[in-house]
Amino acid sequence: MAPRNGINKRELDKWAKNVVKEASKSLEQAQRRNPPRGSSQLNTNTSAGFGREEIEGSGYLPRLLMWLDVHAQQHPAAYVDVARFVEEHHTEDDEDPSVLALQLEQRGLVDIARDFAGTLNAHLTDEGRVAVHRLKNLQKDRAARVRYTSDAFLGWLFDSAGDQAPVDPAQFLATPGSFFAGAHTSAADLHQALAYLAEHSLIERIGTDPARVTVTSEGASCVLAGDGVRDRIRSLRTGTIDTDALPRSEGTIVGQRQGAAQVVHDRFGTLNEAPGTNIQSATAQSIHKEVPRQATGDPKAYRRDKFPLPGSNQADVFRATHKTTGIVVALKQLRVKSSGGMRAARMKREIEAGKALMGHRHAIPILDHGADYTWFVMPWADSTAEDHREDLQDSRLLRRLVDALISVLAEAHRLGWVHRDIKPPNILLLEGRWVLADWGTVRRPAGQTTKVDRTRSGIGTEGFSAPELFSNPDQRPQPSSDIYSVGRMIAWALTGNMPLPNKQLLPLPGPWRNIVRAATQEDPSRRPQSVGELVGLIEREHAEMPVDPLERAVTLLKQANSGDGSAADAFLTLLTDHVEDFELHAVQLPQLEARLAAQTLGNNLTYAQTVLQALTDHVGGADTRRVEYMEATQVTVWLQSVADHAAREQQWDLMEEAMQAMCTWDGAWDQWDARDVIGPWLRSLKDDAASVAAAVLHDHSESAEHFSHFADDRTVDPRIRRAVSQV
Repeated sequence: MAPRNGINKRELDKWAKNVVKEASKSLEQAQRRNPPRGSSQLNTNTSAGFGREEIEGSGYLPRLLMWLDVHAQQHPAAYVDVARFVEEHHTEDDEDPSVLALQLEQRGLVDIARDFAGTLNAHLTDEGRVAVHRLKNLQKDRAARVRYTSDAFLGWLFDSAGDQAPVDPAQFLATPGSFFAGAHTSAADLHQALAYLAEHSLIERIGTDPARVTVTSEGASCVLAGDGVRDRIRSLRTGTIDTDALPRSEGTIVGQRQGAAQVVHDRFGTLNEAPGTNIQSATAQSIHKEVPRQATGDPKAYRRDKFPLPGSNQADVFRATHKTTGIVVALKQLRVKSSGGMRAARMKREIEAGKALMGHRHAIPILDHGADYTWFVMPWADSTAEDHREDLQDSRLLRRLVDALISVLAEAHRLGWVHRDIKPPNILLLEGRWVLADWGTVRRPAGQTTKVDRTRSGIGTEGFSAPELFSNPDQRPQPSSDIYSVGRMIAWALTGNMPLPNKQLLPLPGPWRNIVRAATQEDPSRRPQSVGELVGLIEREHAEMPVDPLERAVTLLKQANSGDGSAADAFLTLLTDHVEDFELHAVQLPQLEARLAAQTLGNNLTYAQTVLQALTDHVGGADTRRVEYMEATQVTVWLQSVADHAAREQQWDLMEEAMQAMCTWDGAWDQWDARDVIGPWLRSLKDDAASVAAAVLHDHSESAEHFSHFADDRTVDPRIRRAVSQV
């Protein structure tokens, strides 16, 4: 019988099983090689869903994620072969790019497509874009970087020198562990981490050249116990928190011995401060563990206040106390004790959404509820966004609230939930972080709606909720409806005005105005269609505008010439960062007093070589700028003055560098005014200074030719006479 054409289903199934088996095996190996680092130090939290731990401590995962983000910006709809990442970043040979991508897929950060050839292609999800946004914020968080570096370095040092042999700490910078949030650890961050570790006797400096360090017995104990450096130090201080131990910046927990206001690190690596609140850490930890653990579904387990909180609508909210633990909670209960009807359905949706988002840092957790869905318990929050509207006029604080909303909405939208009623009273400040509450009006994922025609009238709060929720209440809401509400929240916070239906409300000109305008378009199709698009919009509008270095150079130059030595150093450092800038080197640099320039350059020959070589490279002008004759004279005379000061201080290396540049400009431009200054100076040089000058003139025949008449002048040093006579 002739063989049949087509696909052999049995072989295909066998191939698929082998692919899954090999991928699972490789995934386990990769997880052992890339464990999350520094979780206790970063105060990270797992969000809802399997395997959603933070990735900033991994050596490769954040870099792969940000690499995918770059490709997504260039080709938004395209999938990219992850093998290219390994090729471009030269990762270790045993790093399987497909396994790295699978790890990101487990976290919901990428979608994966695999062809029959085995090539694995990936594309960022909306949650992946939010994660990239978070990683970029962490890269700017100096305190978080130093904390991570302290932990990662101590662990590396223990592995590298467990026998307490001295090790060069710079070697750490060549390891995968030196990456945090996708960025390489800087030498400055490592230096600060080393100082912190040495100060607390976790490492010991050895006085060699270069300096080496070794792990102490206390440092080894810290690693073996699985402690973070910060936790270890705190445990040695009888319960107090050292506010001066690390830089007080984003991501730092700040405490005082009495009445500490706690600053909590949120999902985006920024701070959400709790103005005027005192939160005990023991209670904060118990409320999420003890109350749910002892939950019985019985409202009698709680002792509630006599009267509900004001402002309740379809349900009453009471301040209550969990009788067993004494923890204060909020108990929400229907006014009509019936498990049927629209109100009961709304509370059921609120409970289901809360449980679906359980564990997400910016979603209000459900601690207990009745089987008939007529009541539930949630943590007690001291305030809402309404109470902090004035604080939210600070763009930095507003950004933290917006980031929190973006974070929880990314997860909710991924699960198919749309909130539909985002407004100030529904945004609570809980344990120092913003959480989104009141999911009673949430739209379930497709296929889970109990009654398709239930929404016969508008739902939400007019002014804050999207207009299509009222004009087309039967139409399934999209994520763009929640994005509209986020835009209205921003406008409310910055203007102080309540948004009115069908009335545009925009803050003053600036980044937020452009964001609000885009997010609150009446036509849903003209808004950002996903949280990922909103994140991109926010990042673009808040991106730092490139600063023209010329403006800063002029300021520093004025300060330096007024006697500020640090300004002179900063000015020359600025030039080394912009070696391509003709204006800075050929126009601004010669205005720096030569004596100050010589002093500063003489203290750092590397700076001198970079600056003077850049000035030499600009002898021909720029693509759009020719050198003026007066500029050529000014540069040449300035270089001669620097060389003269260097010769007087016997800084021969600096003198040689300055003369090399001087002769290049003099030979190229042949300016009489410059030669009238250089000639008498060359005639005055003797001994070592003359020897250095003669060597440079010998290498620059075009400039030496300008002084050929010195060959017969016996008042000139013989070495210079010989150098100019050989041209």
